[in-house]
Amino acid sequence: MPSEARLTMSRLCKRFFIPFVIALVAVSTTSAEEIRDFYAEPGLHPFKEKVHHLNETIDPFSGTLQLAHTDITIPGNGGLDINISRFYTNPQTALEWTEGIVGIGWTMHFGRIVAPSAHWDKACSQQSHAGSTADNPSLEHPDGARELLVLATDNSGDLVTKSNWRVHCTGAFAFEVHSPDGLTYLMDRLAASEDGQNRSWYTSRITDLRGNSIEIVYIGLYQVYVSEVRASDGREVTFEYDSEGPCRKLESITANGETWTYQFEPVTDPGCMMFLTEVNLPSGERWQYDYYRDPFSSTPGRLSLSKVVYPRGGEVTYTYQQVYFNQKIVPPWTPTTSVQAKSTFTSLPDGGVEQHHWTYSFSPGGREAQCSANAMDLSRPAVRRVESGLELAGIEAW
Repeated sequence: MPSEARLTMSRLCKRFFIPFVIALVAVSTTSAEEIRDFYAEPGLHPFKEKVHHLNETIDPFSGTLQLAHTDITIPGNGGLDINISRFYTNPQTALEWTEGIVGIGWTMHFGRIVAPSAHWDKACSQQSHAGSTADNPSLEHPDGARELLVLATDNSGDLVTKSNWRVHCTGAFAFEVHSPDGLTYLMDRLAASEDGQNRSWYTSRITDLRGNSIEIVYIGLYQVYVSEVRASDGREVTFEYDSEGPCRKLESITANGETWTYQFEPVTDPGCMMFLTEVNLPSGERWQYDYYRDPFSSTPGRLSLSKVVYPRGGEVTYTYQQVYFNQKIVPPWTPTTSVQAKSTFTSLPDGGVEQHHWTYSFSPGGREAQCSANAMDLSRPAVRRVESGLELAGIEAW
């Protein structure tokens, strides 16, 4: 039976559209300026369902492909480990043309606060701009997941996230970020984000409740790059970059006498946009990546990841589709690039190949809700959820 929910609104509202994808229901408001494009959110959101295999996640809400690859882990006292990880999100319209040090779609950092370039100077004075969330910053976790920062209810001026991270502005645009598990992040290194459309405050120090700490040293001005990671107990990781020419990209990372190397190929020549194509491990194994390389192609998924070859030889391939979720909200319509199909190939001891294939189907919803000046009634449509074999909520495998 459908469940009923009643939401109270503080101001007049018009008709709005409720899209649903597979077995999920979400609400979008009429104001594109106030609410972010949730279909293009990067990272692994802590409050979303996930359809995942190993270090890969496909968001059943938007169809976005996300990968999490940890290259280096150095255990530390009390669980304060040094983790060097790469996170991939397939490009959307606003994220395509980026010049990150680890290639298009990839990020590598230790946490940061991100704010739109037009509103970055309001990050420490949100209490003076409390009428809208358009200028609110977000907390981006090291895994790429972003959470909107909103004012705490104690009138302190602090900001909080839904998962209970708390952010305190220490002045001069520096932030102390407190995690639910007791870690404190100092985010005070202001620089431009990879897309050039946002400002970011990067983490320069992480401290736990026992006084153990990790220091992150950067180089660069407009954009910053991790140069060194130093822990209070002597652990150390160094980063080297290929600084020849105008384009800087990650060349190698060294820890405990072992080196990981990174190889890239340009999207255009000349140009600073790069595809990450290989990560070579100290063991001699390597990750390999390929992409839909034509930046001017009309085929869905341009510049997105097309194939991953695992260090032990397994392969995964991807194809994409464009889905118009916001058909009635933000004309002209902007499509979302979603995964359409995935195939995996695993070599067997007898020389054969084991194959699996998945297809993904997404569509906008067709139900609308009416709202009055102060309240609205929402009827949640009944959802049929099927879990049988490899079929799950509209995701089919054969």
